[in-house]
Amino acid sequence: MDVLVSGQTFEHAEFFWETMLEIARVLKPQGLCCIIAPATGREHRVPLDCWRFFTDGFRALARYARLEVLHSRTHWEESAEYEADSNQWHESILIARKPPQTLPMKLRRALDRIITPRLRPLPQKSEALVQVFYSTDGAFNEEKSIIAGVEPGSWEEVRIYLPNGATARALRIDFMGAFQFVEIVELRVGTPTREYFFARSNEQFDLLKIAGDAERLPHPTWLRLQITGPDPQLYLPPLELPNEPAERVQVCLRVRF
Repeated sequence: MDVLVSGQTFEHAEFFWETMLEIARVLKPQGLCCIIAPATGREHRVPLDCWRFFTDGFRALARYARLEVLHSRTHWEESAEYEADSNQWHESILIARKPPQTLPMKLRRALDRIITPRLRPLPQKSEALVQVFYSTDGAFNEEKSIIAGVEPGSWEEVRIYLPNGATARALRIDFMGAFQFVEIVELRVGTPTREYFFARSNEQFDLLKIAGDAERLPHPTWLRLQITGPDPQLYLPPLELPNEPAERVQVCLRVRF
């Protein structure tokens, strides 16, 4: 490639240094790349939100990929032309160039492509995430949510504790990751002394509201969802949960991705 532009992607890439090596690989000698990613801003999973970048970080990343830095800057200033939501991100930008390839550089890059994956192999599976939102007024946001990771492929017991003293009338469960189906055989919300919701049959799963990028598939016993996009959601019926620290609420699922 002569020119490669990546905008607002690196913050979502789990292994962004591998992404940068791939960008360096596909650029022609003297080819240019422009990378833009936020330095600040709220958490925004699509479906993951992993990193924020500063000027020095982008410069280091270019050096790691053996690219020549032409420009790197973080825009800390706020613009009157932007609304508050746009001004919160303070984007960082990197413009870098692939230098001419001498024979030693070509050999080194070729060896890197062969050796590096064997020395530092990436995980073969993508982690699936279960995110529980809790709310007193029906409005859900990232600040009032808890996340647990799940290995896809087999049945897993997921136990998510709400913060001490957290009160909630509404609970929402989101599922994030690279998968096509979610299967749940049991869902429980409760404390050591009391049960507030329990589902292990079709009749009980019928009380849940399926929303976002998910469609329910028929199954004689458990809840089976087909995932159609990045934001599948599951809403529990209204609950009256305690707000005593001793009565810490836990959301328990037996789930498979």
